[in-house]
Formats: sequence, C-alpha cells, structure tokens
Amino acid sequence: MMKSTRIFEREPGKDYRHFIGGRDITLTRDASGAHADIAHRWKYHSDGFEWGYGGSGPADLALNILGLFVEPPEAYRLHQAFKWDMIAGLPRDVAAQTLSADRIRRWINDTWLVEASVEAQADRGAMAAEPDDLAGS
Repeated sequence: MMKSTRIFEREPGKDYRHFIGGRDITLTRDASGAHADIAHRWKYHSDGFEWGYGGSGPADLALNILGLFVEPPEAYRLHQAFKWDMIAGLPRDVAAQTLSADRIRRWINDTWLVEASVEAQADRGAMAAEPDDLAGS
C-alpha cells in the first residue's frame, strides 16, 4: 500500500490535460509471472502487475503506464477507466505483447475529447437555462 497519496492530489484550477511523455510498453509472461518493462513506482493496489481481468494488478499496471504519459493526478484520475478499456481485455495467455504509445495516447486523447464535449454541453445547458430562470423571477 502507498505510504502517501499526496502525489495524486490535484491543484485547484490546474488543467492536467496534457502529455508529459510516454513510450511503447512491453508486457511479458513466463513461469515466474507477469512483467512489464516499466518501473512499479506506485504500488497502490497490489504487489505486482497483471492484465486480462479487472483486479488490483491490472489497476496498478494502468496507473503506472499512465504515469509515463500524464502527470500523477491525471494518471490516478484516469487509471480505473484505462484499466477496463485497455488492460482488462488483454489476453493472458500470450508470452509477449506490446501496448503502443500511439494507442495509449489515442485512448487518453479520446477520453479528454469526450470529457470536453460533455463539459461544453453542460455549459450550453446552463447558458440556455439562464433566460428561463430570469423570466420566472
């Protein structure tokens, strides 16, 4: 378990929707277990990486992969959705597989675009409601 989650705290008003890096991720499985070619910096949910289901090992893998692409607060915010969309469905019986940086960036960017669209719709809805609110006063 993590000693401190302070690194995942969001600063009020700060926009975390930007990339800080990233690269292809290689996943391998052998007799000793599942491995990824990234550091297990944040052991928030488990002691090891996993994939192919929706548990704590896949959540740790998702969090640590996203931490290569976006700042820690954004990685933490997105990691459960990323786990379900990108990690849980990976085959477990393959000796080696790669998650491309392009595919990971595309998932992050698509997620941000959907969120921006929802936010814009909410803003338009709030602006459209204002005249009715004033008329009823």
